[in-house]
Amino acid sequence: MSPSPARRNKDPPPLFKEMILNAKKTRCDIESASEIDIEMETDETLDYSKKFMNMMENIINRLNKIEEDRKIDDQTRVTNESSKPPQNERDILNKLIAKNEELTLQIEELHRIIAGNNNKKAPKQQTYAERLGNNKEDLQPTRQLHPLPPPPNKFINLLKQGNVLIRVKNEGEKPFQHMGAEQIAKKVEEALDKIQASINNEKISIKSVIKYNSGDIRFFTKNKAQANWMLENRHKWTHIADPLFIKSQALFPVLLHSVPTFFDIKDEVDIQEFCNENSIPRDCIKKLRWVGDPITQEKSNGSMIIHLSEKELARELIRCHLAFKRIHIKPTPYQAGPPQCYNCLKLGHIAHFCKNKPTCAKCGKDHNTKTCKKANS
Repeated sequence: MSPSPARRNKDPPPLFKEMILNAKKTRCDIESASEIDIEMETDETLDYSKKFMNMMENIINRLNKIEEDRKIDDQTRVTNESSKPPQNERDILNKLIAKNEELTLQIEELHRIIAGNNNKKAPKQQTYAERLGNNKEDLQPTRQLHPLPPPPNKFINLLKQGNVLIRVKNEGEKPFQHMGAEQIAKKVEEALDKIQASINNEKISIKSVIKYNSGDIRFFTKNKAQANWMLENRHKWTHIADPLFIKSQALFPVLLHSVPTFFDIKDEVDIQEFCNENSIPRDCIKKLRWVGDPITQEKSNGSMIIHLSEKELARELIRCHLAFKRIHIKPTPYQAGPPQCYNCLKLGHIAHFCKNKPTCAKCGKDHNTKTCKKANS
């Protein structure tokens, strides 16, 4: 039996009523889903299951509210509500269905993300040592760094504490007799002040003194440069500090090769000619001697040792070339052999410290060479 016309005009079509309810429900679902902000952080583990349950509770609450609103609307709906054309109802329904499908896909994607994050383990934090080990290449310099050159010896000597040992002869009276260390230091400082001894405008001072039983004296200075100056210039201040404290001038030897044997080392004319030809001050040459005896062996050339009083002059001669009567002479640094004792004739020490029995260099017997009768006869 078909419904009466009066009933048809009073109630809206079932399709339209269902469409309105679905529209409200879907709109609420979309609004609820849009309010959920999902932030994915790689370094932290989030409880996605809890968030999803909260979202579902919000959706259920919205659906309950929509159901209550629908009941109220049914009771208060106006009986003469006009109906919309069927074509518009289908279009709205299709849009709502599309929205519903889109929301369903988003919920499925959310389920998939939650399941993946639950299975994912939290990354293990690396220790400081592990981070350094993994970044070895980053820690390597981009270019090879060249080491800085070492400072010159002149600068190093200014920082090191220096000392110098001044030896005295075994024979005769010793200097600074019956004097203590403080008195010796004052005497030496007075002598240094008298000759205005200084290095880089800094006066040379004595820090401490050691006097040995043999008569040798060791002086301690502020740095090595001052000690070297006292040793190289000992002939300038020792006799001023004590008349018995006389020391010879320090000499710096240079070895000369290919020197013609007609060079007479005892002839002042030849020595002066050699100095003029090589621009060497005559007073700087203190001693000349042949190595071996090339004249007796009738050699045309030989090696000679020249002793100079200036250290810088000796260094300059080694770096240049010399000549005598236009004959080329090659200078080289002099390297002394092991020390030989003139008391026992053994190597490795000098007669000043020798405690062995004397040995004669002429006959080989147990007496000093100076007292050998065979040598004197």
